[in-house]
Amino acid sequence: MDPRHRLVHRLRDITLAFDAAITEFGRTNDLGPRDIRAIIALLDAERAGTVATPGWLATRLAVNSASCTALVDRLVAAGHVARGALAGDRRKVALTVTPEARALGERFFHPSWHRSRLQHKSSPSRMRCSWTPS
Repeated sequence: MDPRHRLVHRLRDITLAFDAAITEFGRTNDLGPRDIRAIIALLDAERAGTVATPGWLATRLAVNSASCTALVDRLVAAGHVARGALAGDRRKVALTVTPEARALGERFFHPSWHRSRLQHKSSPSRMRCSWTPS
């Protein structure tokens, strides 16, 4: 098999394993796929130094403002997301992931991350990946 195809197949295996882990996390914590995508988007925004507003999140998730409002309301009520006034413009709302939601994700995913291995030798054709979800 062409080494590039092996790499693609290995990356697909990682994606499928990660999707299975996310599905289990959602089932265990009463979160739907869009809820999880929203939390991941908010965490990514924070890491990138981007202020996440409801409008930003709606664009990122490709949903309308009414759907995003319902989503944010649900995540706030569940204690996963907090709303706060934007420092420079108190009329705007900034969204952040709560420490409790972070801890929940870490408790679920950390054992899997700890078991995961990604060994890269001299070329992508020799890359070896494995991940066993909890």
